[in-house]
Amino acid sequence: MPFRQSLPFDYGKQERVNRLLLDKIESSLAFLSKAAILALMLLMTADAVLRYLFNAPIVGATVISTDVFMVLIVYFSLSYVFAADGHIRITFIRDKFNKRINSILEFLFSVLAFMFWGMIVVRYYGHTIEDVSKGFHSTIGFEIPTVIPNAIIFIGAFVLLLRLVFTMYQELRKI
Repeated sequence: MPFRQSLPFDYGKQERVNRLLLDKIESSLAFLSKAAILALMLLMTADAVLRYLFNAPIVGATVISTDVFMVLIVYFSLSYVFAADGHIRITFIRDKFNKRINSILEFLFSVLAFMFWGMIVVRYYGHTIEDVSKGFHSTIGFEIPTVIPNAIIFIGAFVLLLRLVFTMYQELRKI
C-alpha cells in the first residue's frame, strides 16, 4: 500500500481547505485595499476643494493618506497580486528552460522571498508590540498612532509569507 494511502488523514482535502482559506483572506485584504484607494481619493478631493474654496484644508489629511491609506493599499494587496501572478517577471529567460527547471527556480526564488519577508514580519511584529505597549504616535504635525501602519505592514507581510509557503509547497511537488 502506498504511503499516502496509508495515512489516516486526507491531505488533499486539507490542502484545498487551506488554499480556500488563504484565498478568502487575500480577497478580504484586497477589498480593504480597494476601499482604501476610494477613501484616499475622496479624502484628497475633499482636502483640495476645501483648500481652494475656503482656504481651510483638512487637518492631518496628508499624514492619514501617507501613513495609513498608502501603506494599506500596498501591503494588503501584496499577497493577492502574488497569487494572481501579477508581479513583474523577466520571462524571456524563463522561456528558455523546461518546466522542471522553472519549478526549481520558482522554489528557490520563493525561499529567498520568504527569508526577506520573514525578516520584515519579525521586525514589524516587534514594532507593533512596542507601539501597543508604549503608545507611540507619529511626530508629523497630526498625531496618529504608529501602531496602525506597523500593524498593516505586519499583517500584509504575514499573509504574503503564508502564500509563499503555499507556493513553495506547490513547486516542490512539481519537482
